[in-house]
Amino acid sequence: MDKFTNERKNYPPLTKAAYFDHGTSGLIPEYACSLMCDYLRNRTENGMGINGFWDNWDYADNLRSDIGKMLNCSPNEIAYGQSSTQLYNIFANGIELERGDNVVTAATSYPADAYVWRNKASEGIELRLVETDDGYLSAEALMVRTDSRTKAVSVCMVEHLTGMLHDVKRIGNMCGERGIPFVVDATQAVGALKIDMNDLNVDFLTTSGYKWLQSPLGIGFAYINENFLPRLKQSVIGWVGTKNRSKNKAEALDLSENANRFELGGMNFVALRGMGAVIERYNGLGADDIDSYIRSLSGFFYEEASAFKKFKIMGGFPSENRSQIVVIKPPEGLIVTDGMLEPYGVSCRCYANGCIRAGFHYCNNQSDIERLIDCLIDIENKF
Repeated sequence: MDKFTNERKNYPPLTKAAYFDHGTSGLIPEYACSLMCDYLRNRTENGMGINGFWDNWDYADNLRSDIGKMLNCSPNEIAYGQSSTQLYNIFANGIELERGDNVVTAATSYPADAYVWRNKASEGIELRLVETDDGYLSAEALMVRTDSRTKAVSVCMVEHLTGMLHDVKRIGNMCGERGIPFVVDATQAVGALKIDMNDLNVDFLTTSGYKWLQSPLGIGFAYINENFLPRLKQSVIGWVGTKNRSKNKAEALDLSENANRFELGGMNFVALRGMGAVIERYNGLGADDIDSYIRSLSGFFYEEASAFKKFKIMGGFPSENRSQIVVIKPPEGLIVTDGMLEPYGVSCRCYANGCIRAGFHYCNNQSDIERLIDCLIDIENKF
């Protein structure tokens, strides 16, 4: 039995349906649930004194090393937060901006990322949304909208509405050549696709834990490049972002020199343990093998989807821009809903315009995909 087949045992919903909605909310594996429940049970039955309180922070600090291994970066470049959006605000509020400056991003980017910049419209900051061609946007088409007043380029590594994988390495290199800070929302990538920060010219990267990192809501982390960190204004501050959080004094502020200087206080330690368990498993399975396996599932879907007569895959992206997410467009007049998929034992994200988003994780297999294909073929035949 190969390791990914073995992993399926940890996901009870997969015994009932083919689950492809990881892009909305990932499945929580049994081993992560057990670890979180054990923590809560101990907390409930025994309370928590000061030693237990500091144990939480020891766990968080140790986990930075596992995240560093996952992303091939220094543990000192990791900062925890409540969500990708909260962490993204640290970047947006920390860079130098003046009236007349602009920020460039894709029109398909996650709305919350755009809202961060729209919130600065009263300060004279322009948000430039670059339109796509059926979901596709090249690095060159994005960067052509930059100029001498561009203070940031922002992309979602994998676009949630289209599944397009941006050429983050090329965009980062182009930003570096022009001296433009580059921020990446990797919520739809971390935990599925291999990400090597040592190979990417990214200044700031964010993610939430509740999607591909298969954790509860309320936890996420950011990577802040150690060379970029000194350029960020300290826009938020808390008692835990100091060099020695257990010996703070009101008379002096001794901030950490690392990314954790932006952490505010106590966090969702239950969810953190769940995310930590998944990251440990990710590192054990191996980033290269996970990436290869997931991409093989995506490739298998593209092959099988050739049987569609009416449905079409959005984008027709080049292979290098394909991710673990695919968006299927229905024929005109057909609106596919969750209720239509449920009798087939299939769970995807169904949008109001009828489009269907499916995402493939390492807990999925080809049989899941075959069920999805058969389901959609039956629906289009009945239409």
